Amino acid sequence: MVFSQLLQILLRSYAKGAAMFKKILLTIMLVLAAVPCFGYGEDAVQAGPRPFYEQASDPTTSANIGWVYTKEVLGATELHFKDDAGNVIQFTAGGALKQFWTDGGTYIDPFDARRVRTGSVELWPNGDIIQSNFILSRASVSLSDDAYIDIAAGSTGFGELIVGDNEERARFSWTTGGVVTLMENTANVVLSDTDGKFCIFDNGTSVRIRNRLGSSKIVKYVLNI
Repeated sequence: MVFSQLLQILLRSYAKGAAMFKKILLTIMLVLAAVPCFGYGEDAVQAGPRPFYEQASDPTTSANIGWVYTKEVLGATELHFKDDAGNVIQFTAGGALKQFWTDGGTYIDPFDARRVRTGSVELWPNGDIIQSNFILSRASVSLSDDAYIDIAAGSTGFGELIVGDNEERARFSWTTGGVVTLMENTANVVLSDTDGKFCIFDNGTSVRIRNRLGSSKIVKYVLNI
């Protein structure tokens, strides 16, 4: 039955009086509730994309009903869910999945499911620890001869490293302008890009940590940025 036919039935029933109109309207509503994509039951399905018109506010909490809807947040239409206990979950934020928090203030970041955050501290799978924009980066890497690690310009910090089997080591700091200071180091750790040395120097756009010792070396480092 198409909507034009339903409309004709409603008009005819209205002409016969308010009681008949209400009875027919209730019948039509019950029929529509049983039709896929109109009902709220388990069989209410619809193929293809389905629009979710932006709501002005969260829906009223209802027993045994969960609501999926969109609502404006900071000028963008975002996807939400509200359960029958009144809990609201926002699924999207700023064009991406929203971060999901669990009890105790810990979440798994949808951008990198391996990243865990507890309170204000972020723990990354590569060993980095981030707290209040302070980054503690630590790693053990194999650097072939002439290979390097760059620290992006614009940050200030300090670090320490050990090369090979305690063959070389250093404690150092750097400024936002890339000026490196060696606070403690072995003889082959230098502040210039020099062949035969382990080099920590200003590369113009970064602070560069470079192995030029002539062979691959395992470099273990901790950087506080």
